[in-house]
Amino acid sequence: MDEDFINNTIEPELPNTIVMSGCINRNFCSSFLFLFPALYGYYINYTAIIIGSIICLCTSTAHHYYQAKHKTLQIIDRICVNIIALFFISHCLLKFGCMLYANLMYICAFITFILFVYIYCSNIEIYEKYYFLVHIFAVSGIMFYIKVYGDQLTNCTRD
Repeated sequence: MDEDFINNTIEPELPNTIVMSGCINRNFCSSFLFLFPALYGYYINYTAIIIGSIICLCTSTAHHYYQAKHKTLQIIDRICVNIIALFFISHCLLKFGCMLYANLMYICAFITFILFVYIYCSNIEIYEKYYFLVHIFAVSGIMFYIKVYGDQLTNCTRD
């Protein structure tokens, strides 16, 4: 048995959540990207970003741990993430308007929404291969929001 494993004739068994259709579960792994805005929110002492990012992290990892087959977790994830996204988009729109990084955040939010709708309406292979892009654009949008918030905070302290 050990000799077969050494000669690559037997593949090691990975947990079912890490492997999806013979590939690593990129969707589950990309959920951990929400740690970056949470940590940066902690660094700049912005509680709303910390809480929002941790909620997105928890619901997304739980949802993708079961490879989007658990309907209750899927609903909880969508409700939480969309409410948090709407909160920050409306806050940015009302408070910061159309600055450069705010516009980049709006673009990331739009791309995230379009990708989500396209993947949701497509077959399961699209979900397995490309849903991680939704996480990448969502986290990028959050980071652009943090940049706008930080720039405004810096400008206010200079005055």
